[in-house]
Amino acid sequence: MKTKWLKIPIIKATGNLYYAALQAVSLGIVRHLVWLEKKIGRSRRGFTQDCLIELCNNQWHTVNLGSGGSTGAPRFSLKLCVSNSLLWFRADTFHTKEPETLEWINSMDQGATLWDVGANVGLYSLYAAQTRQAAVYAYEPSVFNLEVLAKNIFANGLESKIVIVPVPLSDATECSTFKLSNICNGSACSTFGKDFGFDGNPLETAFAYSTVGSTGDFLAANGVVPVPDYIKIDVDGIEHLVLSGMKDVLSNEKVKSVLIEGNDDFHDQVATISDIMQKCGFVLQKKVHSEMFSGDTPFSNTYNQIWVRSA
Repeated sequence: MKTKWLKIPIIKATGNLYYAALQAVSLGIVRHLVWLEKKIGRSRRGFTQDCLIELCNNQWHTVNLGSGGSTGAPRFSLKLCVSNSLLWFRADTFHTKEPETLEWINSMDQGATLWDVGANVGLYSLYAAQTRQAAVYAYEPSVFNLEVLAKNIFANGLESKIVIVPVPLSDATECSTFKLSNICNGSACSTFGKDFGFDGNPLETAFAYSTVGSTGDFLAANGVVPVPDYIKIDVDGIEHLVLSGMKDVLSNEKVKSVLIEGNDDFHDQVATISDIMQKCGFVLQKKVHSEMFSGDTPFSNTYNQIWVRSA
């Protein structure tokens, strides 16, 4: 029988390979689903819809990184959940979105401890655990990202290497509101206890809930998590407050380097970051972002700052 192809309304043609793959659902398959619905007595729409949703939710992409190249990392692969176009984008731009972050992770000592604050769905946590055998503490409070983060960790067999810490970090241990600008899996631009976003301007909230936040100092001082060797902070706005809540940790000479995102248009943020880092014994090694964020983009003045312990 000649195979025909069904274009499902929720799966729109965009030229994206992700959507192209999902559109490869044959009419023959759908006919079989409809036949099965009739046999088991379920509504046609309900059963077919459930199956198609399950199909979408179980899309995976393997990221391969050869030896040598720009990152200098050994050969490895990561299996990543790509159940929507944003997750596909994150997987597809794994090498190019933040090459400086990959290079920074490559510079870590083998077996080091990393705090990944604002882990999202865990791309850099996975990379550090896989390539540097790092013990990673992945801080991610978004309920929409936690599901994918957990899936990615388990799919790569890294559950003994990566600890999920589903708690937002800030400058106080308290109950407050976690606000999200998007409810899509893999989304960013959220905030805890404040009303501003990555650029210091008011955040347009799409979803919010109350939760418990903490400080890095509280968690480390009470033995909940160990003092790390390396810290990565990317929380889209309250980076300076996260630092304010971990001054004791930063002053511990065990911490060798910190990668933190800052927005040059958010003057209070970048000034506070610089002040805290210098007082805690660090010097700014470099400030960089990829070409993807150059030019006329909302993130053109957002950079990853890499700080190292002063000699």
